Amino acid sequence: MGLSEQQEHELRAAYERRVAGRRAVMKPTVAHGEQLGRAHDLGGVPAVYVDEQPDPVATGLGAAGLLQLLAAPAAAATVLGAVQRGEIGPFPAAGLPVVLLAGAVVCGVRSWRTAPRRSWVHVFPAGLVLQDHRGAVRATRWSDVVGAEYVLDPDVPHTSVTAYRLRTRAGDVVLPVTYVNAHDPYERAGGLLRSVLPRAVAATMPGFPTLGDALVAADVLPAHPPAADG
Repeated sequence: MGLSEQQEHELRAAYERRVAGRRAVMKPTVAHGEQLGRAHDLGGVPAVYVDEQPDPVATGLGAAGLLQLLAAPAAAATVLGAVQRGEIGPFPAAGLPVVLLAGAVVCGVRSWRTAPRRSWVHVFPAGLVLQDHRGAVRATRWSDVVGAEYVLDPDVPHTSVTAYRLRTRAGDVVLPVTYVNAHDPYERAGGLLRSVLPRAVAATMPGFPTLGDALVAADVLPAHPPAADG
């Protein structure tokens, strides 16, 4: 069932408000990208892509918190049994489960408050700038790209792209497909939403080119990945 003209207008207006809000949030990042473009003589306003990965410290803290949380009930049962048998006094052994629970809370809060590692790709008319989570910058001009290819997942029978590899005179630049268009207000969920929503609703959502689209448009990447073997 299709949408009425009024429903379509309301949906488009709602999406446009989300896009405008995202554009405002992205202004400092775009301005920084423009500075990078000028510094490396790549020119133009960049298309910005971002990749977020969990910080290993946060992952470790989360795992430690989970282990302590799981251990607390067993510790409580062990301490209670020992106290009932008269093997130990209620204090200070009774504090062990409390210490474990407190440790789980502390680790959980620190893990939650630790920001993910963000890497950025700024795509310009003459090339791109890759900036990792530490702030290190690597600029690549399209004229320096001597070849490009899709990196496929060898463990699946169908074509599954995991990254784009640009071969340059200074070495390979590998860009995972986990980079998403930073201008998309739905970020990683944008593509999923467009695929699961009814077609009439998805058609009202603004589209944003992927990093692969940008590389194809720059004429450095083939338009389609090769078919998987088998």
